[in-house]
Amino acid sequence: MGQDVSEDNNKEYHLFIIDTLIQAKKKEKKAEKQMYRAAIIFFIVLTLGAIYIFLRLSQAGPGSSYLTFLLDDGLLLIWIAALFLCFYNFNNKARYFDKKEKDFEELKEDVIDRADDIWHSPSGSRNRLREYHELNDKYDINLFHK
Repeated sequence: MGQDVSEDNNKEYHLFIIDTLIQAKKKEKKAEKQMYRAAIIFFIVLTLGAIYIFLRLSQAGPGSSYLTFLLDDGLLLIWIAALFLCFYNFNNKARYFDKKEKDFEELKEDVIDRADDIWHSPSGSRNRLREYHELNDKYDINLFHK
């Protein structure tokens, strides 16, 4: 009877560990998508601004000052502000993704290092490989190596 309780606790523990790994991986994927979305928005704003500047400079006469011509344009100043905001947003999303990626990798390494403690029962050792394959196939979590 005492062994059954211990096995139940161990099963709950390794299911908790697996669930935590899955949640960390989902958070990492979500952060990655947000970072890519911010990068795409930044490059769209950059491209549109470059096209606008090219068109405005091509309309300028040969005797006019380019700097004065560009600084008098309110839309260009708004574009510069938007470009800085988009870059700031992208930079924050990239840092957030790096943090989530690092957290997931640390958790994964910890699980790999403690695998014998987590699946210490004979039935747990048999199920470990099956669960490793399932995590690798379904969630792209590779616990076979660090």
